[in-house]
Amino acid sequence: MFRSLIYLITILTVASCDPKPIGNQEVLKKEIESRKIKRVSKIDIVEAAMKVGDSISIEAKKTLVAKLSQAIASGGIKSSFDEWASAIPSLDSLSKAYHAEIKRVGLASQNQADSLELEILQAYKFALSNKIEIQPNLQEVSDEVLLYTKPMLFETNVCRECHGSISVNHLPENHEGIKSLILDDTTANNTLNKFHGMWSIRLSKKEIIKGL
Repeated sequence: MFRSLIYLITILTVASCDPKPIGNQEVLKKEIESRKIKRVSKIDIVEAAMKVGDSISIEAKKTLVAKLSQAIASGGIKSSFDEWASAIPSLDSLSKAYHAEIKRVGLASQNQADSLELEILQAYKFALSNKIEIQPNLQEVSDEVLLYTKPMLFETNVCRECHGSISVNHLPENHEGIKSLILDDTTANNTLNKFHGMWSIRLSKKEIIKGL
C-alpha cells in the first residue's frame, strides 16, 4: 500500500511538471523578441531611418500622382482640385503602416511648417542658390522622434498639368483654381525639376530600432 502511494505521488508530480501550451506561441515569441534589449549604434539607426524615409516618400509620391492622374484623366484639371485638397489625408494608411507623420511643406505654404521645418526649407533654398546639390536629410527631434526631409521637385507630366506654363500646359481659368489652393504665383510657370518644397516625415525611433 505504501509503495502504491509513492508510485501515485510520483506520477502526479511528473504530470504536474509536463508543460502545457500557453496561448498563441507565435504571438508570445514575437512579444519576447520585441522586449529584448538591442544593441545598435547611432549609425545603424540613421541608416535605417534614411531607408524608411526614402521608402515612405517614394510610396507617398506614387499615391498622390496616381490619384491626380486618375482625376485629370476622368474630368480634366478642374476635377483634380478637390482631389488635391484631400490628397494628404489619403496617406493615412501609409502613416499607420510606418508609425509616421507625413507632411508636404511647400514654398508656397510655409505657414503649415514648424520652426525646424522652416529652417531646413531655408537651408535647401540656400544650397540651391549656391549651386549645391540638395539631398534627403535626417534630424533628431527628441529621444523618441526623428525627422526625415526630402526635397520635392516638379518631376512628372502631372506636375506640369497644374504648375507648368499657363499658356502651354493649362488654361488661365484653371490657374485661378490652382492658385486658390496653393496661395501664390509660385504655382505656375515652373519648369521640370524645379524645387518647390519638401517631404517632412516624422519617424518613431523605437519603431526604427525594432526593425533592425
